Amino acid sequence: MFISIIPSPRRRSISAKKRTTDNMSVDEPLATNDENASLTQETEEEESPKIKKQQQNQCLRTRITNFCLNIPTNVPRHLIWILLLYNVCFMLHQIFFAHPGAPKLDLRRVLFYSFFTFGMLIGSIFIYKRIVSIAHKNRTKPWYKKGKLALNVFAYVWILLAHSIMIYVNIPLPETFFFPVICYLLLGAWLHCFIFLLAFFIIEKISRCIPPLRKNQIFTSETLHTILAISLAFLLTLEGFISTSQAPTVKNLNIGIKNLPKEFNGFSIALVSDIHVGPTVNIKRVEKIVETINKMEPDITTIVGDLVDGYVEYIGKRAKPLKNLKSRYGNFVALGNHDYLHENVEQWINFFKNDLNLTVLLNSGVIFNKMDSQICLAGVEDYITESMRVAGHRLDPEKALKNCPKNGTTILLSHQPNGAAKVLKSLPKINKHVDLILSGHTHAGQMFVTAPITYFSNPFFYGLYYYSETDTQIYVSSGVNYWGPPIKMFPSLCEIVNIKLRRTSV
Repeated sequence: MFISIIPSPRRRSISAKKRTTDNMSVDEPLATNDENASLTQETEEEESPKIKKQQQNQCLRTRITNFCLNIPTNVPRHLIWILLLYNVCFMLHQIFFAHPGAPKLDLRRVLFYSFFTFGMLIGSIFIYKRIVSIAHKNRTKPWYKKGKLALNVFAYVWILLAHSIMIYVNIPLPETFFFPVICYLLLGAWLHCFIFLLAFFIIEKISRCIPPLRKNQIFTSETLHTILAISLAFLLTLEGFISTSQAPTVKNLNIGIKNLPKEFNGFSIALVSDIHVGPTVNIKRVEKIVETINKMEPDITTIVGDLVDGYVEYIGKRAKPLKNLKSRYGNFVALGNHDYLHENVEQWINFFKNDLNLTVLLNSGVIFNKMDSQICLAGVEDYITESMRVAGHRLDPEKALKNCPKNGTTILLSHQPNGAAKVLKSLPKINKHVDLILSGHTHAGQMFVTAPITYFSNPFFYGLYYYSETDTQIYVSSGVNYWGPPIKMFPSLCEIVNIKLRRTSV
């Protein structure tokens, strides 16, 4: 803190008086008391506005200094500097030294990582402050010193490992390396804890303004709320990890299609989305997914986006089991937002085609024939291409449905529900009809604390919907895996959908 050295008005008046006296001639008489009082009053009147202004500026400088260096006051500066240094170095790496497959100086990439890393930094300071406050509020207890040390170590390890998760997408990892899973689980606990603590913080502030609740510890105790938030965070993280560790759930779904050709009655579609092959999804998990789909013996297999999370060079081997998918008419994929994020998308497209034997539907369609009847399967590029402006890639329903018969049965793959909504709105303009849209992306919320956000940010959340304006059904899958933390609310949300098309006249 700055210490004020500006003398008070009283001291200045005395000093002025002394100087005046010293400068007098010996022969001159000393000033009377009335004259001294008059001199003091004049000096105060002249200098008072200036002194007040200086004091105000001094106070402002002190506040700014405290804000920059001492907020929050019980958070060690070196923790903040470590996290800041990590964030800056990571962003510089992403901008100038990114993987050769990724575009450099990509503004979208810079903004995403800036928001994510510095947002986490603010959240981590908040979490740290609440954790160590447990000890600070119990200074008189005999366990205070040891408890403070334990809480600091716990908070440091948790926060630093949670912040490290962005590294693992950008480096090659051994297949059996389990450390990234631990870090991503700690990120999941971090996210749960932050949301819970934020909710408790709001409750505390409101309760202290309401007299009947002001002295009620259930509503106002920071220690109680912090312990409860941490406990719930780790319990829900453990439950979510158990859910994702189990084999995928097969969900059987019959969907009635009006005037479906009778030759295609019972036509089966294996729908899988959001595989997210990456740092925490290993080759064994992919093999289990392939094994489950092959047991279904589908007519076609459709992968509705977000197949990968990383670079071909680093995680391509983990996706290789997908080349063993078996279906009567082929295996098809529509790209999701994560398929565009890391690698140059053309490299992944070539990998899907050449190494995995998948048909990539890039605003295109295929027609299946049985005797004199046919149905059309089309796929659009992901909705994120609207904002990313990837050269040569954009969601284009008109192009995707170009070769599909107007009055025939048409099924369309669109990763994001927002993309599906755009397709639905465009159908009257392009004079086309789609009977069924298959989507993913939402993970059915994935975690309890993120489900409300996902629900309100997507026009279709999870399950089967009907859009009456175009007479179209939409099914949104919860996905077979997860993004980021290996957590899902329930085992049933790690789904592979076995769809059977049924002919209906109405």
